[in-house]
Amino acid sequence: LFVVSFRGSLHILLSSLVMVRDTILPLLLFFIVSSSVLCLCSAATTTTVYIANTAGTSNGDDDGILVCDMDEDTGALSVRQKVKTAVVWYIEPHPNGKYVYTSGYNNAYYAYKVDTNGSLTEINSQPAIGVDPCYVSVDPSGRYLFGANYDSGSFVVFPIDAVTGALRSPSDVSTPGTGSQVQERQTGPHAHMIAPSRDGSHVLGVDLGSDKVFVYKFDANTGKLKAALAPYGQTISGAGPRHFSFHPTLSVVYVINELDCTVGVYVWNASSGAMRGLQVLSTLPINYNNTDGHNTGSEIRVHPSGQFVYCTNRGHHSVVVYKVDLTMGTLTHVEWVQTRGDTPRGMNISPSGRWLYTANVNGNNVTWFSIDQDKGTLKYKDQMTASGPVDVEFSVSK
Repeated sequence: LFVVSFRGSLHILLSSLVMVRDTILPLLLFFIVSSSVLCLCSAATTTTVYIANTAGTSNGDDDGILVCDMDEDTGALSVRQKVKTAVVWYIEPHPNGKYVYTSGYNNAYYAYKVDTNGSLTEINSQPAIGVDPCYVSVDPSGRYLFGANYDSGSFVVFPIDAVTGALRSPSDVSTPGTGSQVQERQTGPHAHMIAPSRDGSHVLGVDLGSDKVFVYKFDANTGKLKAALAPYGQTISGAGPRHFSFHPTLSVVYVINELDCTVGVYVWNASSGAMRGLQVLSTLPINYNNTDGHNTGSEIRVHPSGQFVYCTNRGHHSVVVYKVDLTMGTLTHVEWVQTRGDTPRGMNISPSGRWLYTANVNGNNVTWFSIDQDKGTLKYKDQMTASGPVDVEFSVSK
C-alpha cells in the first residue's frame, strides 16, 4: 500500500513539474522580455527644445522662455513650461543637459537649473560687463560661458561652477574692434556672436561693426582670451558678419553676413586660427531688389550630415538651402523656401537632422519643416505661436 501511494505522489509531482515547464515558465519568460522592452523604451532619447522670446517686458511678466517636448516622428512641439522672464535674446543648454544659459535684455547673463521634471529654475545672473548681450555659448568642457555684447562690441567669459552650474564673476573681457566706418551701422564695434571652434582650441568672436571674425586662443585654466597667431578673418568691406557655423568634418567655417546678405566660405586652419576666403555668394534670389536694405541675413546652420547649409533672410522671409561640395566645402544653391512667418531671426536643425525650425520674431510663430535627407529640400509641416521668438536650441537626454 505504501509503494502504491508513493508511486501516486511521484506521478502527481512529475505532472506538476511538467505543467510548470509548459505553462508557468513561458509566462515568466514573457514577463521578463516585456519588462526588458519597457526598460529599453524608458531609456530612449528625448529631445527638449528651448525657445527664446523677445516679447517679454522689463518686468519679466511674459513668456521669455518656452520649454517644449519634441515629437521626433512629426516634428511637433508641445509646451512643457512657460518661464516668466524679461526679454531673452539667446539661449544655450549646457553640454551635460543639467543647466541652461541665456542673454537678457537688462544687460545680464542668466543661469538656470533643469529640474528632474524638465522645467527651469533660475540659479543666478551676472552683469554683462557691456551693453546689449545678444549671444551665449558654452565651451565643450562645460567650464565656461562665452557672451557677446552687441552695443559695446565686447566679448566676455564667465567661469561656470562645476557643482551648481552658477555663473561666476568674469574671467576676461575683450573689445578688439573699432568699427569699419563703411556702412551706417558700422561706426563702432558690434559683437554679434562668440563660440568655440569644433575642437575647443580656439574661440571665434564675430564683429558686425568691424567686418571681422576675431580669433582667440583660449586658456581653459585661466579663462583668458588671447589673440591667435592669425588674429582675425576678414570679410568683404561692409558685409557686416553676424553668425558662423563650422562644418562637422571638413576644415571649413561658414559665415553669414547681415548687411550685404551673403554667406562666406572660409578654409579653417586649426593650428593658427587662420581663415582663408574661398567663396562668397548671395543669400537672395538674383531678381530680388534689396537696394533699400529691406532684407538682412540672419542665421546659419550646417546639417549634421555636413551635406547641406541653411541660412535665413529677414525681409525676404525665407530659408535658403545650399548643397555642400564634400571635397572643397563650397556651396551650390538648391532652393528658397518661405518661412510662413515674418522675420526669421533664428533657425536651427534638430540633432537627428530630420527637422528644421524657424523663429519668426515679427510673425510671433515658430514654423517647422521636414528635411529631405538626400536633397536637403524643405517641406512645411506645422507651426506654433510664440511671443517674438528669436532662437531655437536643443538638448538631448536619456
